[in-house]
Amino acid sequence: MRWLRYFPGHLLLTALISLCGLLCGVRAEAQPEQLPPGAVACIGNDCYRSVEDSLKVVKDGQTIWIVPGSYRDGGILGAHGVTISAEGVHLFGKAWEGKAAIVIVGNDAVIEGLRCSHIVVPDGNGACIRAEGRNVTLRRVHFHDAECGILTHWRAGRVVIEDSLFERLGGFNDDGGQSHPIYVGAVEEFILRRTRVLSAVGEAHEVKSRAKRTTIEDSVIASMSESDSRLIDIPNGGQIEIRGNVLQEGMLSVNRDIIAVGLERGRGDGLDHELNHVVIENNLILIDRPGRYTFFNAGRDIFEPVMLGNTFVGGKQELTGVGNQWFKDRARAGLEAFPFLPTAPPSLPPK
Repeated sequence: MRWLRYFPGHLLLTALISLCGLLCGVRAEAQPEQLPPGAVACIGNDCYRSVEDSLKVVKDGQTIWIVPGSYRDGGILGAHGVTISAEGVHLFGKAWEGKAAIVIVGNDAVIEGLRCSHIVVPDGNGACIRAEGRNVTLRRVHFHDAECGILTHWRAGRVVIEDSLFERLGGFNDDGGQSHPIYVGAVEEFILRRTRVLSAVGEAHEVKSRAKRTTIEDSVIASMSESDSRLIDIPNGGQIEIRGNVLQEGMLSVNRDIIAVGLERGRGDGLDHELNHVVIENNLILIDRPGRYTFFNAGRDIFEPVMLGNTFVGGKQELTGVGNQWFKDRARAGLEAFPFLPTAPPSLPPK
């Protein structure tokens, strides 16, 4: 390989890293070769003094790498197919267009590693991410202490959230509406996996989806000690699968429903879905709320869910379906007392 001698050292290293990325299926970090003073965000070797400036000039298919740090910054993303690499980055306290820290107008956006907090706007729907284009993916994000985590438009196509944390989000606004940690509009598909959604405030639902297909799996959705509403609210029905999650109804939850499906059907707003089925399988349901509760509240045209292999701890014993089991309290299930929260459904012995 005599041709290697003609490569300057840094170019050879860059070529080898790129080749490894192609052969090994690993995307190289989109960091510049040299970081100039005052740089906040870079696209390749072109760096900018703010996230806002980088969002203005990024082109389709490019990656923005944000320098780790805390910034009162953000902006509007109009290009398509853009990845925002934001490990170690915290955006806080500023919203664009009265909407969000980052407003996504383009399609096929991916955001990785971002932390975001304290987004508040006049209409009460201040979000870390406002997705107005089609298709958005969030990975390893941490959104907290704002009005919304992510709020999507009806055109958002496919929404995927993975390996993330949402906490202390939500609340009433001045117009009597509500904000939620995760609020997905009437898109084609919504997938939530390996994510914790904790402690929604101000009577917010932890997860609200109007998608045609909603999949919630391997996640932890919990009220903890906050005055939230439902853990999962899917008001227009659709094809719904809720599998392998920990669902905890807290002592101060203001709504006795844990999961509600189809309660807004029939309003004539064109959002109702024709295909409707619900599968609730292999979940651990912790009911710490005293008094009456409703595990599944169904609206019009919604059939009873298929219930398989779920474990209920607390509340009353009323089980249907195959392999479901009930324990009177945490002690009988071999679980620690509140506020202990398992990270996954344990393998509990049959009662």
